[in-house]
Amino acid sequence: LTLTLTLALALPCRSEWDSLAEWIVDHALYSNNNRWVIQVPRLYGMYHAKGMLPNFKAFLENLFVPLFEVSVNPESHPKLHLMLQQT
Repeated sequence: LTLTLTLALALPCRSEWDSLAEWIVDHALYSNNNRWVIQVPRLYGMYHAKGMLPNFKAFLENLFVPLFEVSVNPESHPKLHLMLQQT
C-alpha cells in the first residue's frame, strides 16, 4: 500500500523548502509507503501585486535555488537533504 500526499509550496520566500523539510523530518512523516507530490500554486501574480516578490526571477529562485544548493552541498540544508533522500 502506497499513500500519495500532496503539499502546496507557496514560495513567497526562499526558506519555504527548509520549513517544509523541518516539518516532515521533525514529525517523522516520511515512510517507504509515502510518496510526496509538491504542488506549486500559481500565486506569483498575487505576491508581485502585494510587493512580496519583485519579479518572476525571484519566484523561480525561491523554487529552485534551495534544491540546487542542497544537491551541491547537503550540509547547507540538512533537513531538506534528509527529506529528499526518502524514497
